[in-house]
Amino acid sequence: MKQFRVLALGALACLGAAMITTACKSEQEHHGSQSGSKMQGEQGEEADEEDAEEAKIPFDTAPEAVRAAIRKLAPGQSIGQVERDTEDGLTTFEVEYTSAGGKVTASLSETGEILEIERDAPTLPDAVTKAIAKAMPGAKVVKSESIQVFMYEVVVEKDGKRQEIKIAPNGEMDEEDED
Repeated sequence: MKQFRVLALGALACLGAAMITTACKSEQEHHGSQSGSKMQGEQGEEADEEDAEEAKIPFDTAPEAVRAAIRKLAPGQSIGQVERDTEDGLTTFEVEYTSAGGKVTASLSETGEILEIERDAPTLPDAVTKAIAKAMPGAKVVKSESIQVFMYEVVVEKDGKRQEIKIAPNGEMDEEDED
């Protein structure tokens, strides 16, 4: 998830609020099988995953703010379960539903604020396909999703220096902005 968040935030600067990223799992599996060990940088992520607590819970046991937000996102749909994920002290709720014939996954904070919305993206804009071709010549897109990430952009001042930071509604800071 963190890899996609970094890709998505980079795309945000280029593509605006609606971001496109590809999920090239076969590329990751290919690198993993070649080396026979973890790719550089994955060991730290593995430790983060061990700290995470995920559980599927009945929709009616999610916080009221989360249920209300889901009802607005997916009106008229029967939602049986949501996934509750607690990582580094932050709890998020994820729900899958169908919209316009496609699968949608929404991630929400405990207060019902939308953190991220993912949709299948069967077609990609020309700029995205050209960027993939340039960065990874010969690569084949096996799956793609459109990811909308919601962040607050805040300018802070400390010791006479201004800095722009991005913070998700659940308080999670954009890793690129942390010092």
